[in-house]
Amino acid sequence: MKSKEEFWNEATSRRGLFNGIDHEYFIDNGCKVEKYTDGSIVIYNTMVGGDFYRVVKGEEREHFFRRGFEVASLNMAIWTIDEKLRVSNGTKFHTGYVEPEKNKRVLNEYKQMRWKYCEKLNSILTHADTN
Repeated sequence: MKSKEEFWNEATSRRGLFNGIDHEYFIDNGCKVEKYTDGSIVIYNTMVGGDFYRVVKGEEREHFFRRGFEVASLNMAIWTIDEKLRVSNGTKFHTGYVEPEKNKRVLNEYKQMRWKYCEKLNSILTHADTN
């Protein structure tokens, strides 16, 4: 398990930071990560939709500190897209609530986004296995 400082250093090593009033943050791979002046770190899932982010808690949060930002954020993005596809396939996309052509386009965009995240994750894991 990584310490908060180790996690933050690894996560920010290749990213630009933004400054808030009492924190620094970055957004990448569907996650927003904030580090406050007291040392606390808050991770958000930005892919849930609407005008809000969901705070990452519990086992999901621990996954970030076990695997590091790169792997955990890509996993979370893939899981979030999988859930959107599962819900979309079971609800409004098959009830006529959304126009059929828009349905296909939205589902295809999710699938393409998922494919991109999977390729990126595979590249990271393959690279890690060769080192």
